[in-house]
Amino acid sequence: MIEYNDELYDGTHEPIITKKLFDLCQEVMANKSKPKSPKLKPYIFRGFFRCGECGCFITTETQKGHNYLRCTKRKNPCLQKYAREDAITS
Repeated sequence: MIEYNDELYDGTHEPIITKKLFDLCQEVMANKSKPKSPKLKPYIFRGFFRCGECGCFITTETQKGHNYLRCTKRKNPCLQKYAREDAITS
């Protein structure tokens, strides 16, 4: 099938791949091309670090105009404190 001006026409050529494979590829491409959630702030170190003590991800929060990185402490209690993003970048 060929779409032209919002109308579908039967193709006259022999298909290279099956319709099933084509539809599967279109579904994969649609899922990969979805934009990231606009709710997430574009922090520099998002997803780069894990806590050395408990292995959880390090998250970034903004407080009083400064970005702070800290352990999420989701798996176990963790004694690590926060660090300012300025200190890490320097």
